[in-house]
Amino acid sequence: SVTCAECGAPMVLRKTLKFSYANGDPRLFWGCSKYPTCQGLHGAHPDGSPLGNPGDKDVREARSVAHMVFDELWKGQTPFMKRKEAYKWACRAMGVENLHIGALDAPQCEELIFEVQRVIFTICLGDPIAYCDADIFFGAATETPTEEIDFEN
Repeated sequence: SVTCAECGAPMVLRKTLKFSYANGDPRLFWGCSKYPTCQGLHGAHPDGSPLGNPGDKDVREARSVAHMVFDELWKGQTPFMKRKEAYKWACRAMGVENLHIGALDAPQCEELIFEVQRVIFTICLGDPIAYCDADIFFGAATETPTEEIDFEN
């Protein structure tokens, strides 16, 4: 059974017509059995198994940001590596055998974001003229405009 990370109640497998899988089937999700009092939710695979581990609102937000930053490695405007390579790199960087962002807690998400920022910055330093969407990796966190990043030092 799946437990709500917000309140500890059991979760119920539900269907939404708002979103669908690639094959057109309605998307499944886990919703708190105490809804609407508790609005805890968690994603599900098409077979109903949970996507990673349920997290509270803060953890879900951290995972969302971690995914956005991590995905820039392999599917951004200028991909730095292929998807499989990105996950292999992330496993090494995080010191784990397998990486599923949906199973990370907030501090682990922060660590992944830091590691991605570090590798992107290193790649950009290797070729500072190459496109590097520094706003995605640095602007939001540091509020430093891209023009002010000193790629030489």
